[in-house]
Amino acid sequence: MHALIIEDDWLIADLIQGGLSDLGYTSFDVARNEDEAVSLAEERCPELITADGRLTDGSGVGAVRSICENRQIPVVFITGDQTPIVKIVPDAIIVDKPFRTDDLKEAVGVALTKRITFRRLHGE
Repeated sequence: MHALIIEDDWLIADLIQGGLSDLGYTSFDVARNEDEAVSLAEERCPELITADGRLTDGSGVGAVRSICENRQIPVVFITGDQTPIVKIVPDAIIVDKPFRTDDLKEAVGVALTKRITFRRLHGE
């Protein structure tokens, strides 16, 4: 199984990869910015996405919105600030940073059974 990790902190990305490996994911792409995430998802469609809400360059929410525009992929947001995510993705599955591996594993289980929807904000 293949996962896309959208995270600009390599240490956190490595922790996420370790947790997903325990769940049976065997291949990973790590994107550090929004454009890279979209490009990697086009090259190799992931079976799961984890995304930080804020990136140094771009937004994890923006990347997920672009990637999932025409396809359903389970998503878990891993972030230190939920506010911008829930405004756009009201039913998002969110793991707060700092996180425990068990929290990540539980969230992945929920994401695999739930479809997320995006809310269009005024002015977008």
